Amino acid sequence: MPIIMPTFPEQNVGANLNAPMAKVILSELRTALKQIKNNQNLTETIISPLKGGTFTEKYAHFIVIDCSGPQINIGKFSQFVGKRILYELHKLIKKSSKLANRVDFLHIYPTEASTERHYDELNRLNVVKKWLVGIKLFEALDNGGSEFKSALKEMLKSFDIRIKKDFNRFLFYSVKLTSEYVEANDLAAWGIDQEI
Repeated sequence: MPIIMPTFPEQNVGANLNAPMAKVILSELRTALKQIKNNQNLTETIISPLKGGTFTEKYAHFIVIDCSGPQINIGKFSQFVGKRILYELHKLIKKSSKLANRVDFLHIYPTEASTERHYDELNRLNVVKKWLVGIKLFEALDNGGSEFKSALKEMLKSFDIRIKKDFNRFLFYSVKLTSEYVEANDLAAWGIDQEI
């Protein structure tokens, strides 16, 4: 079954369709249907949903995942993290009653959101790759969402530990994983391009 998503050809495969991705697709279809129903201009009605929008405009809440380490190890580590992000996050959210009742679905940006290179104190080239995950909530956060945010931060700590432990199972790699909750207006501070 082909999935028509022109922006990200790497996702145009039925094998990538799982329960979390199905929720993302259904959400996009519902948004497009609302636009079609509310628009009188036929040309604009058809073209507008196909244009979509930027990933960062679709969500108000995000998780930024930093993978960092020496250039020689970061490729494998970033791939490992990329394959496990949604599975592990969904599993951990389902375990938390504070999060399971709030989070509708997660949507991962299909490629690394940014890559930075810098030298550490030993003059080794370190690379930081960032993954971006959009969070769709059932309803808006009340009272600033402090309970939700603290539960999410705790869950992200266990996510980091679990992923790094699984990656380092047999060998020691000098890699680092940091996951943080970020609101849409703070993405620029994390080096995430607002136009993705």
